[in-house]
Amino acid sequence: MPHVIKKIDEMVIKSIILQHWREIGRIGRSSIIATEFVLGVNGRRADIAVLSDQFFGIEIKSDYDSVVRLRDQIEVYGRCFDRVSVVTGQKNAEYCLSTLAPSVEIWCVDQQCVPSLLRDAQAVPITDTISMLQLLTVKQLRRLTSISTQGASRSHLLQVAQDLPRDVIYGAVIEQFYGAYATTSGAFWKLVGRRKVSLEHVKQLSRFAKTRARIETERANKTKFWEDWRSTASSIFSEKLESECTEHKSVNQSIQSPYHERPHQVGYANEY
Repeated sequence: MPHVIKKIDEMVIKSIILQHWREIGRIGRSSIIATEFVLGVNGRRADIAVLSDQFFGIEIKSDYDSVVRLRDQIEVYGRCFDRVSVVTGQKNAEYCLSTLAPSVEIWCVDQQCVPSLLRDAQAVPITDTISMLQLLTVKQLRRLTSISTQGASRSHLLQVAQDLPRDVIYGAVIEQFYGAYATTSGAFWKLVGRRKVSLEHVKQLSRFAKTRARIETERANKTKFWEDWRSTASSIFSEKLESECTEHKSVNQSIQSPYHERPHQVGYANEY
């Protein structure tokens, strides 16, 4: 029986589609996977990028996500990946089918977390060399152009590199992607093992997973420190207050009338 999750958000869909693609053989332990992959200098990010037998770009649109900018996003994907896939919730499925180009593959994840292919599409090899070059770092551009001058600007390197053959540029993109994400992908597949891909597994795909884990640990330690401090301070204050109350009571009991009589007897003893 399909497992029902109350809120099928972007992270849930990521885990579902990666698991399904693994089951159908599209990806495997040798696949390099990245999340939030930066697409050059335009500020766009691919929700998932996969290097397998092809270079995939995957955009996730859950029922909680806006599709206002989807067409523009997918146009950028098409200039950076061999194959573009959109994985949507049921709410946005019809919009994706009617709006996106036939070259875009469309999947849908229903409320029972079951993925289904709504529209297949063939891979279209990247031909936009400028967009491919934008994916490269300055260091990689220097290697590609054999310009070792540290002062060479990125714009100058891009201008020189754009005259290189498409396959050379594509090879540099793949090499850089592999170098940047092979370690985190290896850790991801090792963590998954024979289990199904889960939300916790997907979090490990981030290049900053270790940094985020360290920050979370530091935050937890700081929270615990202040909780312990408040508990200790409260305990000390309570003990001190109790001690002062006891001392005050003891002092009151030791105070006697200057006539060694009880207060209500003073001044009345010889009236009769």
